[in-house]
Amino acid sequence: MNLNDIVLRIIIFVIIILLGLVVGKVVSNLIKKGVKELEIGRLLKKADIKFNPNKFLPSLSKYVVYFLTILIALNFVGITKIVFYVIVVVLGLVIISYVLISIKDLIPNFYYGFKVKKKYKVGKKIKYKNIKGEIIHMNSFELQVKNGDEIIYIPYRLLK
Repeated sequence: MNLNDIVLRIIIFVIIILLGLVVGKVVSNLIKKGVKELEIGRLLKKADIKFNPNKFLPSLSKYVVYFLTILIALNFVGITKIVFYVIVVVLGLVIISYVLISIKDLIPNFYYGFKVKKKYKVGKKIKYKNIKGEIIHMNSFELQVKNGDEIIYIPYRLLK
């Protein structure tokens, strides 16, 4: 591969990236208009689903186009496999970190649930700090206490 081939590949790589940026923005705007016109957000809100598609779907579509553009450009240059493996490893680490952070509160609640569950029963009155009420539900992680008209969730790790 001579210098002219390398320069040509770099120029085409840059052109593919620039086109991908433009296409990503256009696709995002089209999705945004489609979501607004179809009133998907209103329909989801009416169905009591807490999800805002007006921002999420256009952003998701834009980043998917950007990702595909980068893959196409890298494939053209010939380094797709190396970058793909790096991306997979990084995404794997991010996912593992997210899962570990997500369950950090579940593990103590589950553990203390075995210890504390024996002391409490559904229907029993409970007083914890400034919370008074009746236990209406117990699961593996928390108590649900009815205090007047409100339901309060108390994690088991607080009751240890």
